[in-house]
Amino acid sequence: LHALYKAKNEGTPATLPAVDAMLADPERDTGELWMEMATYSHVDGQNHPAVGSAARDMMDRPEEEGGSVLSTAKSYLALYRDPVVARNVSESEFKIRDLMNHDNPVSLYIVTQPNDKARLRPLVRILVNMIIRLLADEMTFEKGRPVAHYKHRLLAMLDEFPSLGKLEILQESLAFVAGYGIKCYLICQDLNQLKSRETGYGPDETITSNCHVQNAYPPNRIETAEHLSRLTGQTTVVKEQITTSGRRTSALLGQVSRTIQEVQRPLLTPDECLRMPGPVKNAKGDIDTAGDMVVYVAGYPAVYGKQPLYFKDPIFLARAQIEAPKVCDKLRVVEQVEEGIQI
Repeated sequence: LHALYKAKNEGTPATLPAVDAMLADPERDTGELWMEMATYSHVDGQNHPAVGSAARDMMDRPEEEGGSVLSTAKSYLALYRDPVVARNVSESEFKIRDLMNHDNPVSLYIVTQPNDKARLRPLVRILVNMIIRLLADEMTFEKGRPVAHYKHRLLAMLDEFPSLGKLEILQESLAFVAGYGIKCYLICQDLNQLKSRETGYGPDETITSNCHVQNAYPPNRIETAEHLSRLTGQTTVVKEQITTSGRRTSALLGQVSRTIQEVQRPLLTPDECLRMPGPVKNAKGDIDTAGDMVVYVAGYPAVYGKQPLYFKDPIFLARAQIEAPKVCDKLRVVEQVEEGIQI
């Protein structure tokens, strides 16, 4: 917040790399920074109460505790010392609200390479957090019904989303973001990724509770198969039982009884889940034939079907064959002015 007001008044950059440089300045003692924050004229010649109180808290801390807090803050900002990351986060060619309120529909692709996935995870988490918080912040009503305050609906498709770690904002917002025109499509490899205590949302996760449509492919773990079996439900089958009695050496049996009864069994047993046919691949590893899948829709019976292959659908194939642009579109032009960066 102090960096934002300083950028407005003095034209200095107000970015996360600038904040890191401010905290890690080798030519300036941190005590001078806290004093500047506590005495700087932020608004109408007055010090901002939030900035001033934060600076006072740091000055009142013991030296060891203050150093620990400062080192923790620096560790979170270490990513932005990378010049490539710093350059990319120092200016923006679009606003978050453009995703739903631009004149034309907008697609935003956030892609990280496998070797950079762990390092860039904090940056991706910040982007997802900002998108959800800014686009699901207000709701207006007219005649007792909510009114859409957006021009376009938003589909948030997160592939391998458990790799981002536990995102509390995502778990909390799934229950209400639909009212703001946002739909989430979450993809994970296994149920245990969600229920992991270390890297997931724990055994009491509510992600699956708020997903009204769930697509399941052949699982590899018995725990996931048991979950799918319970999710599929029960069915009733007719069981016939024949009982015979009499001497074993007799030509004719003495008595024969035939009993027919209805019994309950899982519609899809865990063993049947594990033995669901998967996709058939050729020698090159390409999929030739689709495998089976189960679709669960809240309030409806489970649907057992075939996996849709995009390259066998003319519409999806045509979209997939569109080449990626070499340069991304710029929704807004960034201009350097004397007062700072104006968008």
